[in-house]
Amino acid sequence: MDKSISYCVLHTKERKGLRAFRNTLEQEIELQRENKILNLDRIVFPASFHFSNVLWESFEGISARGTVFHTANFNKKVFKSKADFRNARFKGIVEFSDAQFEIKTDFRRAVFEAESNFEKTNFYQGADFYKATFFEAEFISLNKEAGSKPQLNFTRAKLAESYFSDIKFAWGTTFELANLTRTEFYKCDVSGVLWANSRGLEKCQFSNPIKFKKLGHWRIVADQERLLREDEYMKLVGEEIEQSPKPPYETVQRIYRELKVNYESHKNFPDAGHFHYGEMEMIRLGGKGKLNKVNSFLLSWYKGLSAYGERVGLALIWFLLVLLLGAALYMWQGFTINMPPRHADYVAQRVIDNEPREKAIFLNPLKMKELRHWTQTAGHSAALSIRTSFLRGGGTSKSLSPYSSIMMFLQSLFGPLTFGALVLAIRRQLRRN
Repeated sequence: MDKSISYCVLHTKERKGLRAFRNTLEQEIELQRENKILNLDRIVFPASFHFSNVLWESFEGISARGTVFHTANFNKKVFKSKADFRNARFKGIVEFSDAQFEIKTDFRRAVFEAESNFEKTNFYQGADFYKATFFEAEFISLNKEAGSKPQLNFTRAKLAESYFSDIKFAWGTTFELANLTRTEFYKCDVSGVLWANSRGLEKCQFSNPIKFKKLGHWRIVADQERLLREDEYMKLVGEEIEQSPKPPYETVQRIYRELKVNYESHKNFPDAGHFHYGEMEMIRLGGKGKLNKVNSFLLSWYKGLSAYGERVGLALIWFLLVLLLGAALYMWQGFTINMPPRHADYVAQRVIDNEPREKAIFLNPLKMKELRHWTQTAGHSAALSIRTSFLRGGGTSKSLSPYSSIMMFLQSLFGPLTFGALVLAIRRQLRRN
């Protein structure tokens, strides 16, 4: 800025009148007409001055580092060159509705003390809000005209009572270490958002429909994906932005836990289940040391049997499968069962020569000619399978082949395991009601 202009008028709070400020500002703007970027660095605008009245349409960009605004209106302004609002302070209402930023916009450490409106704002090459402070900010339908997803950096930003609506965030958009207390996301696609170490995630509002990225059937956060895509992430955010290191599994686990608590507090249990699954996955994958490896092994079984308690039907299928396989093998291989003498007539047709009449032998049902032999054998086989699965042993039954003996041993292991997974899954579902 030209040093011939009195800095006491533009850069201090000591005023000689609004007219003097306006005249001095207009002179400075005229001196910069040939420049593409209007330099307003560190100017302190008076409270009664409306920046929207400044005639600066011929400029393609603005530099307002450390500038103090009160009421400011940038509606529909097209910034073809850089827009630098680093350390700027907006004391009054500020409007950026329908504004277009063709170059990456810089709002690092800017402070918005009153309402700020970014409705239908287009950030063609992204925007950096690192350590920015907001109060009742609204970000609505960003990049609608640009037709692309906005790449935004809210690292360490304070977003008290801010509102995000109808936005599809680009992958790598970050709210890391940001304060999200009472922040609301409505109809947003957050599949590419990074949340590591953010505060207040469990207290912000996610109003449906919110879209998370899916890995198979389950919703995941981009922080989990970042564990495998760190190099690509660093290319997206650029070297000039301060970034935290790649988050460990414990950090991603905390994200899932806070999201789970958030959704459970709003009685959205189906979606909370997705984040419970993610939390357990991070515990399983992040296990180190011998004890944790044993824990990871057990969690792998828990995952396979019931999806960490989120799939009652899956646990039931596994349990029934163990019962049916056992019963089928016992029928196929045959087994003996002790019968009281009074049932001699009942088993007479299935008694083998040279065997006591109180012992009946059930053979392969494919060799049986009568239907009642099938039903009787199936009933005894099912009973034996159930007893073995609940560790009650075969009772008076004995196997006739080594295959049946092996099956009884395996069933004594997997029967209680699958039944336990079923009980835990049912218990988890009941606790939600």
